[in-house]
Amino acid sequence: ADTDNLDAYQAYLKARELFIARSNLKESVRLFEHAVELDPKFARAWEGLAAAYAVIEGWGIRDRDYSALVEPAARRALALDSSLSMAWASLSLLEMRNRPVDWAKALDLADRAVKADSNNATALLWRSTSWINLGYFDKALADQQRCLDVDPAYLNCTRWMAQSLVSMGNEQAALNAFEDGVARGFNNNRAAAFVPVLVKRGDLLAARLLMASMKVPPNLAELLIASLQAPGPVPPNAKSLIDRVIADPDSEFTSQVGESLAYIWLGDFDRAGALDDPLNDNVDAWMPGQPGWRNSAGFKRKLNGLGVPAYWRKYGFPARCRAVGSSDFTCDQPGAGRTVKP
Repeated sequence: ADTDNLDAYQAYLKARELFIARSNLKESVRLFEHAVELDPKFARAWEGLAAAYAVIEGWGIRDRDYSALVEPAARRALALDSSLSMAWASLSLLEMRNRPVDWAKALDLADRAVKADSNNATALLWRSTSWINLGYFDKALADQQRCLDVDPAYLNCTRWMAQSLVSMGNEQAALNAFEDGVARGFNNNRAAAFVPVLVKRGDLLAARLLMASMKVPPNLAELLIASLQAPGPVPPNAKSLIDRVIADPDSEFTSQVGESLAYIWLGDFDRAGALDDPLNDNVDAWMPGQPGWRNSAGFKRKLNGLGVPAYWRKYGFPARCRAVGSSDFTCDQPGAGRTVKP
Protein backbone atom coordinates (compact mmCIF):
# COMPACT_ATOMS: atom_id res chain seq x y z
CA ALA A 1 0.00 0.00 0.00
CA ASP A 2 3.14 2.24 0.01
CA THR A 3 2.14 3.45 3.47
CA ASP A 4 2.37 1.93 6.92
CA ASN A 5 -0.28 4.29 8.26
CA LEU A 6 -3.58 2.42 8.34
CA ASP A 7 -5.63 5.59 8.88
CA ALA A 8 -3.99 7.22 5.85
CA TYR A 9 -4.70 4.12 3.76
CA GLN A 10 -8.36 3.99 4.80
CA ALA A 11 -8.79 7.69 3.97
CA TYR A 12 -7.14 7.03 0.60
CA LEU A 13 -9.50 4.15 -0.22
CA LYS A 14 -12.61 6.21 0.62
CA ALA A 15 -11.29 9.19 -1.37
CA ARG A 16 -10.50 7.02 -4.38
CA GLU A 17 -13.97 5.46 -4.36
CA LEU A 18 -15.60 8.90 -4.36
CA PHE A 19 -13.29 10.07 -7.15
CA ILE A 20 -14.00 7.11 -9.43
CA ALA A 21 -17.76 7.54 -8.92
CA ARG A 22 -17.42 11.35 -9.36
CA SER A 23 -19.52 11.54 -6.21
CA ASN A 24 -18.90 14.25 -3.59
CA LEU A 25 -15.58 15.36 -5.04
CA LYS A 26 -15.14 17.92 -2.30
CA GLU A 27 -15.11 15.12 0.27
CA SER A 28 -12.77 13.13 -1.97
CA VAL A 29 -10.31 16.04 -1.95
CA ARG A 30 -10.63 16.38 1.84
CA LEU A 31 -9.89 12.70 2.37
CA PHE A 32 -6.92 12.68 -0.02
CA GLU A 33 -5.54 15.76 1.76
CA HIS A 34 -6.04 14.03 5.10
CA ALA A 35 -4.19 10.96 3.82
CA VAL A 36 -1.10 12.94 2.75
CA GLU A 37 -1.23 14.90 6.00
CA LEU A 38 -1.10 11.64 7.94
CA ASP A 39 1.68 10.29 5.69
CA PRO A 40 3.47 12.90 3.52
CA LYS A 41 5.36 10.10 1.75
CA PHE A 42 2.21 8.27 0.63
CA ALA A 43 2.81 8.52 -3.13
CA ARG A 44 -0.52 7.15 -4.34
CA ALA A 45 -2.43 9.52 -2.06
CA TRP A 46 -0.59 12.46 -3.68
CA GLU A 47 -1.41 10.94 -7.08
CA GLY A 48 -5.10 10.68 -6.19
CA LEU A 49 -5.11 14.19 -4.80
CA ALA A 50 -3.68 15.57 -8.07
CA ALA A 51 -6.42 13.76 -10.03
CA ALA A 52 -9.18 15.06 -7.77
CA TYR A 53 -7.81 18.59 -8.03
CA ALA A 54 -7.72 18.21 -11.81
CA VAL A 55 -11.44 17.44 -12.21
CA ILE A 56 -13.23 19.17 -9.35
CA GLU A 57 -13.64 22.61 -10.94
CA GLY A 58 -15.16 21.02 -14.03
CA TRP A 59 -17.91 19.73 -11.77
CA GLY A 60 -18.79 23.25 -10.65
CA ILE A 61 -16.86 23.30 -7.34
CA ARG A 62 -14.71 26.44 -7.39
CA ASP A 63 -14.31 27.54 -3.79
CA ARG A 64 -10.52 27.32 -4.22
CA ASP A 65 -8.05 27.61 -7.09
CA TYR A 66 -7.80 23.85 -7.51
CA SER A 67 -6.06 24.16 -10.89
CA ALA A 68 -3.06 25.75 -9.22
CA LEU A 69 -2.78 22.75 -6.89
CA VAL A 70 -2.68 20.04 -9.58
CA GLU A 71 0.95 20.27 -10.65
CA PRO A 72 2.50 20.49 -7.14
CA ALA A 73 0.56 17.39 -6.06
CA ALA A 74 1.38 15.48 -9.25
CA ARG A 75 5.07 16.40 -9.07
CA ARG A 76 5.19 15.36 -5.41
CA ALA A 77 3.70 12.00 -6.36
CA LEU A 78 6.20 11.49 -9.18
CA ALA A 79 9.12 12.50 -6.95
CA LEU A 80 8.10 9.72 -4.61
CA ASP A 81 7.33 7.21 -7.40
CA SER A 82 8.00 8.14 -11.04
CA SER A 83 5.97 5.16 -12.30
CA LEU A 84 2.60 6.48 -11.07
CA SER A 85 0.18 6.66 -13.98
CA MET A 86 -2.46 9.09 -12.66
CA ALA A 87 0.10 11.78 -11.89
CA TRP A 88 1.03 11.93 -15.58
CA ALA A 89 -2.66 11.85 -16.54
CA SER A 90 -3.40 14.77 -14.21
CA LEU A 91 -0.65 16.84 -15.81
CA SER A 92 -2.14 16.03 -19.22
CA LEU A 93 -5.56 17.23 -18.11
CA LEU A 94 -4.01 20.40 -16.70
CA GLU A 95 -2.26 21.08 -20.01
CA MET A 96 -5.67 21.25 -21.71
CA ARG A 97 -6.45 24.41 -19.72
CA ASN A 98 -3.85 26.45 -21.57
CA ARG A 99 -4.82 28.58 -24.56
CA PRO A 100 -3.88 27.57 -27.14
CA VAL A 101 -3.45 24.01 -25.95
CA ASP A 102 -0.17 22.27 -26.75
CA TRP A 103 -1.96 19.12 -27.87
CA ALA A 104 1.24 17.26 -28.64
CA LYS A 105 2.38 17.81 -25.04
CA ALA A 106 -1.03 16.93 -23.60
CA LEU A 107 -1.12 13.68 -25.58
CA ASP A 108 2.50 12.85 -24.71
CA LEU A 109 1.66 13.17 -21.01
CA ALA A 110 -1.45 11.03 -21.52
CA ASP A 111 0.62 8.43 -23.40
CA ARG A 112 3.08 8.34 -20.49
CA ALA A 113 0.17 7.69 -18.14
CA VAL A 114 -1.14 4.80 -20.24
CA LYS A 115 2.37 3.39 -20.70
CA ALA A 116 2.89 3.47 -16.94
CA ASP A 117 -0.33 1.50 -16.42
CA SER A 118 -2.18 0.17 -19.46
CA ASN A 119 -5.09 -0.75 -17.17
CA ASN A 120 -5.59 2.77 -15.82
CA ALA A 121 -9.16 3.32 -16.98
CA THR A 122 -9.15 7.00 -16.01
CA ALA A 123 -5.97 7.70 -17.99
CA LEU A 124 -7.57 6.06 -21.02
CA LEU A 125 -10.72 8.12 -20.49
CA TRP A 126 -8.83 11.39 -20.18
CA ARG A 127 -6.76 10.67 -23.28
CA SER A 128 -10.01 10.08 -25.13
CA THR A 129 -11.18 13.59 -24.25
CA SER A 130 -8.13 15.01 -26.03
CA TRP A 131 -8.99 12.94 -29.08
CA ILE A 132 -12.59 14.27 -29.03
CA ASN A 133 -11.39 17.86 -28.72
CA LEU A 134 -9.20 17.26 -31.76
CA GLY A 135 -12.00 15.61 -33.76
CA TYR A 136 -10.39 12.15 -33.88
CA PHE A 137 -13.53 10.34 -32.79
CA ASP A 138 -12.39 6.87 -33.85
CA LYS A 139 -9.32 7.18 -31.59
CA ALA A 140 -11.53 8.44 -28.77
CA LEU A 141 -13.84 5.45 -29.14
CA ALA A 142 -10.89 3.06 -29.06
CA ASP A 143 -9.69 4.50 -25.73
CA GLN A 144 -13.21 4.51 -24.29
CA GLN A 145 -13.77 0.90 -25.30
CA ARG A 146 -10.47 -0.05 -23.68
CA CYS A 147 -11.55 1.87 -20.58
CA LEU A 148 -14.74 -0.21 -20.40
CA ASP A 149 -12.84 -3.44 -21.09
CA VAL A 150 -10.76 -2.65 -18.02
CA ASP A 151 -13.70 -1.50 -15.90
CA PRO A 152 -17.19 -2.22 -17.30
CA ALA A 153 -18.77 -0.37 -14.36
CA TYR A 154 -16.96 2.91 -15.09
CA LEU A 155 -20.04 4.89 -16.08
CA ASN A 156 -18.15 8.04 -17.06
CA CYS A 157 -16.45 6.00 -19.80
CA THR A 158 -19.88 4.94 -21.06
CA ARG A 159 -21.00 8.57 -21.09
CA TRP A 160 -17.93 9.75 -22.97
CA MET A 161 -18.44 6.97 -25.49
CA ALA A 162 -21.91 8.42 -26.02
CA GLN A 163 -20.21 11.80 -26.57
CA SER A 164 -17.93 10.38 -29.26
CA LEU A 165 -20.84 8.71 -31.02
CA VAL A 166 -23.07 11.79 -30.96
CA SER A 167 -20.19 13.92 -32.27
CA MET A 168 -19.96 11.56 -35.22
CA GLY A 169 -23.70 11.85 -35.82
CA ASN A 170 -24.32 8.22 -34.83
CA GLU A 171 -27.39 9.25 -32.84
CA GLN A 172 -29.03 5.91 -32.10
CA ALA A 173 -25.86 4.30 -30.81
CA ALA A 174 -25.15 7.44 -28.79
CA LEU A 175 -28.63 7.38 -27.24
CA ASN A 176 -28.20 3.70 -26.40
CA ALA A 177 -24.95 4.46 -24.55
CA PHE A 178 -26.52 7.48 -22.85
CA GLU A 179 -29.54 5.43 -21.74
CA ASP A 180 -27.26 2.70 -20.41
CA GLY A 181 -25.70 5.21 -18.04
CA VAL A 182 -29.05 6.69 -16.99
CA ALA A 183 -30.43 3.22 -16.29
CA ARG A 184 -27.56 2.69 -13.87
CA GLY A 185 -28.05 6.03 -12.10
CA PHE A 186 -25.50 8.13 -14.00
CA ASN A 187 -27.69 10.97 -15.17
CA ASN A 188 -26.45 14.48 -15.80
CA ASN A 189 -22.76 14.46 -16.68
CA ARG A 190 -22.50 15.37 -20.38
CA ALA A 191 -26.27 15.00 -20.71
CA ALA A 192 -26.68 18.36 -22.48
CA ALA A 193 -25.42 16.90 -25.77
CA PHE A 194 -28.60 14.85 -26.03
CA VAL A 195 -31.10 17.71 -25.82
CA PRO A 196 -30.73 18.57 -29.54
CA VAL A 197 -30.97 14.88 -30.47
CA LEU A 198 -34.23 14.48 -28.56
CA VAL A 199 -35.65 17.71 -30.02
CA LYS A 200 -34.72 16.57 -33.53
CA ARG A 201 -36.59 13.33 -32.91
CA GLY A 202 -39.65 15.22 -31.69
CA ASP A 203 -39.36 13.86 -28.15
CA LEU A 204 -39.92 17.23 -26.49
CA LEU A 205 -41.11 15.72 -23.21
CA ALA A 206 -37.80 13.89 -22.79
CA ALA A 207 -35.88 17.04 -23.78
CA ARG A 208 -37.78 19.09 -21.19
CA LEU A 209 -37.29 16.47 -18.49
CA LEU A 210 -33.58 16.29 -19.28
CA MET A 211 -33.28 20.07 -19.03
CA ALA A 212 -35.18 20.00 -15.74
CA SER A 213 -32.84 17.32 -14.38
CA MET A 214 -29.95 19.66 -15.18
CA LYS A 215 -31.81 22.41 -13.28
CA VAL A 216 -32.13 24.70 -16.30
CA PRO A 217 -34.87 27.26 -15.48
CA PRO A 218 -38.07 26.48 -17.44
CA ASN A 219 -38.14 29.83 -19.29
CA LEU A 220 -34.57 29.37 -20.54
CA ALA A 221 -35.19 25.70 -21.34
CA GLU A 222 -38.21 26.62 -23.48
CA LEU A 223 -36.23 29.32 -25.29
CA LEU A 224 -33.43 26.88 -26.12
CA ILE A 225 -35.77 24.09 -27.20
CA ALA A 226 -37.75 26.47 -29.42
CA SER A 227 -34.55 27.63 -31.13
CA LEU A 228 -33.52 24.02 -31.77
CA GLN A 229 -36.99 23.23 -33.13
CA ALA A 230 -37.16 26.17 -35.50
CA PRO A 231 -33.80 27.86 -36.17
CA GLY A 232 -34.17 31.55 -36.86
CA PRO A 233 -33.03 34.92 -35.55
CA VAL A 234 -31.58 34.87 -32.06
CA PRO A 235 -34.34 35.85 -29.59
CA PRO A 236 -33.67 39.40 -28.35
CA ASN A 237 -34.01 38.40 -24.70
CA ALA A 238 -31.64 35.41 -24.94
CA LYS A 239 -28.45 37.05 -23.70
CA SER A 240 -30.05 38.85 -20.76
CA LEU A 241 -31.79 35.64 -19.70
CA ILE A 242 -28.59 33.59 -19.90
CA ASP A 243 -26.64 36.29 -18.06
CA ARG A 244 -29.18 36.24 -15.20
CA VAL A 245 -29.03 32.48 -14.92
CA ILE A 246 -25.21 32.46 -14.89
CA ALA A 247 -25.15 35.22 -12.24
CA ASP A 248 -27.32 33.14 -9.92
CA PRO A 249 -24.92 31.64 -7.33
CA ASP A 250 -27.15 28.58 -6.98
CA SER A 251 -27.36 27.91 -10.72
CA GLU A 252 -25.73 24.79 -12.16
CA PHE A 253 -26.15 26.03 -15.72
CA THR A 254 -22.44 26.65 -16.35
CA SER A 255 -21.39 23.16 -15.29
CA GLN A 256 -24.40 21.33 -16.74
CA VAL A 257 -24.88 23.08 -20.10
CA GLY A 258 -22.48 25.98 -20.47
CA GLU A 259 -22.78 29.37 -22.07
CA SER A 260 -21.05 28.41 -25.31
CA LEU A 261 -23.28 25.41 -25.99
CA ALA A 262 -26.39 27.46 -25.27
CA TYR A 263 -25.43 30.00 -27.93
CA ILE A 264 -24.73 27.20 -30.41
CA TRP A 265 -28.29 26.01 -29.83
CA LEU A 266 -29.59 29.56 -30.25
CA GLY A 267 -27.73 29.96 -33.54
CA ASP A 268 -25.57 32.82 -32.24
CA PHE A 269 -22.43 31.29 -33.68
CA ASP A 270 -20.28 34.42 -33.38
CA ARG A 271 -20.92 34.69 -29.65
CA ALA A 272 -20.42 30.94 -29.14
CA GLY A 273 -17.09 31.08 -30.95
CA ALA A 274 -15.88 34.01 -28.87
CA LEU A 275 -16.57 32.27 -25.55
CA ASP A 276 -14.10 30.02 -23.85
CA ASP A 277 -14.00 28.57 -20.37
CA PRO A 278 -10.57 27.04 -19.72
CA LEU A 279 -12.10 24.99 -16.90
CA ASN A 280 -14.03 23.00 -19.49
CA ASP A 281 -12.58 21.00 -22.36
CA ASN A 282 -14.64 22.67 -25.07
CA VAL A 283 -15.90 19.47 -26.67
CA ASP A 284 -19.07 21.55 -27.06
CA ALA A 285 -17.54 22.61 -30.39
CA TRP A 286 -18.35 19.12 -31.68
CA MET A 287 -21.76 18.72 -30.03
CA PRO A 288 -25.06 18.72 -31.97
CA GLY A 289 -26.73 22.09 -32.37
CA GLN A 290 -28.12 24.14 -35.19
CA PRO A 291 -27.21 23.29 -38.80
CA GLY A 292 -24.22 25.13 -40.17
CA TRP A 293 -22.31 25.47 -36.92
CA ARG A 294 -19.34 23.35 -37.99
CA ASN A 295 -18.48 25.59 -40.90
CA SER A 296 -19.32 28.89 -39.26
CA ALA A 297 -16.75 31.54 -38.46
CA GLY A 298 -17.54 30.97 -34.77
CA PHE A 299 -16.66 27.26 -34.96
CA LYS A 300 -13.38 28.05 -36.67
CA ARG A 301 -12.57 30.77 -34.16
CA LYS A 302 -13.18 28.38 -31.26
CA LEU A 303 -10.98 25.64 -32.71
CA ASN A 304 -8.24 28.10 -33.65
CA GLY A 305 -8.29 29.46 -30.09
CA LEU A 306 -7.79 25.94 -28.79
CA GLY A 307 -4.89 25.30 -31.17
CA VAL A 308 -6.70 22.43 -32.89
CA PRO A 309 -6.03 23.30 -36.57
CA ALA A 310 -2.35 23.93 -35.75
CA TYR A 311 -2.16 20.34 -34.49
CA TRP A 312 -3.97 19.06 -37.60
CA ARG A 313 -1.55 20.78 -39.98
CA LYS A 314 1.39 19.13 -38.24
CA TYR A 315 -0.02 15.67 -37.53
CA GLY A 316 -2.83 15.21 -40.06
CA PHE A 317 -6.49 16.15 -40.30
CA PRO A 318 -9.20 13.89 -38.82
CA ALA A 319 -11.49 12.00 -41.17
CA ARG A 320 -14.26 14.61 -41.14
CA CYS A 321 -12.10 17.70 -41.68
CA ARG A 322 -9.69 18.84 -44.36
CA ALA A 323 -7.45 21.77 -45.16
CA VAL A 324 -8.58 24.63 -47.39
CA GLY A 325 -5.48 26.38 -48.60
CA SER A 326 -2.70 27.06 -46.12
CA SER A 327 -4.73 28.68 -43.35
CA ASP A 328 -8.36 27.53 -43.53
CA PHE A 329 -10.23 24.26 -43.05
CA THR A 330 -13.67 22.75 -43.45
CA CYS A 331 -15.45 20.01 -41.48
CA ASP A 332 -18.43 17.81 -42.31
CA GLN A 333 -21.64 18.15 -40.37
CA PRO A 334 -22.44 15.41 -37.81
CA GLY A 335 -23.52 12.20 -39.48
CA ALA A 336 -21.55 12.68 -42.67
CA GLY A 337 -19.55 9.62 -43.65
CA ARG A 338 -19.71 6.20 -42.05
CA THR A 339 -21.22 5.27 -38.74
CA VAL A 340 -19.56 3.22 -36.04
CA LYS A 341 -21.11 0.62 -33.78
CA PRO A 342 -20.61 1.24 -30.04
